[in-house]
Amino acid sequence: MQKFKKSEIAIYVIALMLVAAGYFNYNLFEPKSKETYSSDVTNEASEYANIGDAVLVSNQEVQQTEENKNDEGQNQNKEELSEETSIEPEETKTQENLENEDYYTSSKLERNKMYAEMVTNYENIISNNNSSEVQKSIATEEIKKINNNKNAIMICENLILTKGFENCVIFINENSVNVVVKIKGGLNTEKVAVIQNIISRELSCEIANIHIAEV
Repeated sequence: MQKFKKSEIAIYVIALMLVAAGYFNYNLFEPKSKETYSSDVTNEASEYANIGDAVLVSNQEVQQTEENKNDEGQNQNKEELSEETSIEPEETKTQENLENEDYYTSSKLERNKMYAEMVTNYENIISNNNSSEVQKSIATEEIKKINNNKNAIMICENLILTKGFENCVIFINENSVNVVVKIKGGLNTEKVAVIQNIISRELSCEIANIHIAEV
């Protein structure tokens, strides 16, 4: 019985020692564990805060960069628009000049084409065995008249150009002569008189039948 009591006491003592050891371990490690967790949370919060600031700064920089690009783009567009506006009158003037040149060129081509067709028709009359001698004679005179008019027109146009005119085209219709010219500063009385003198002399036309226009 006494031996059993000693064993029982020994068990109780061991149990008390285990309880005491657990108590000391709890007091020793628990605060440190809480402190570590709290520190980890703070560090993570700080890291997330830093990341947030970095993203915010990056977004601001990107936004500022985009705004700068937009401003530069708007300024460039304004400059290009200004340049186009300043160039537009010159381009319009050039287009008008091209259209005028086309008018004179096409008019001369159409006139020469008309004369060529007329000459061909008269030549066909002359070469036709069924044509009378009178018809052949008239056709011959008309061909001569056309060639004379062509030569006289060429002389008149060249002489008019030597008087400071930029371009000129002449049309003969029976006894009437139409003259279209291009000159800087426009026509005046002096320039009209110059054209009339040349036309009346070379084409044997009365001044009253000379009609002058400007294009």
